[in-house]
Amino acid sequence: MKENCSETCQIPKLFVFDLDDTVWGPELDFYMKKPVGYLKDIQEILIELHKGESFKNSKLAVASSSGVPKRGQKKLKEMNLSDDLVLEDVFSFIEIYRVRTLNS
Repeated sequence: MKENCSETCQIPKLFVFDLDDTVWGPELDFYMKKPVGYLKDIQEILIELHKGESFKNSKLAVASSSGVPKRGQKKLKEMNLSDDLVLEDVFSFIEIYRVRTLNS
């Protein structure tokens, strides 16, 4: 991440993340019984976006889909980013929709 942004640097007001294969892996819908872990560097990125002075006017959001949305919502509450922060704490907006197939 860019540190010490100059006055001409424009920081986005909103950062939106998908969950599967962006924040964590493997995909919850396909690997229900396997442990879910953070993808490389995402913990540090989310903490910096949440706590970093450069991003104080920015918000973080989740826009994701799942066959079982409650499973994703539960993981957001369970997964620690740091000793004093769970994943859900960094997001101002959380939208996890049910995946619809042609047959459902």
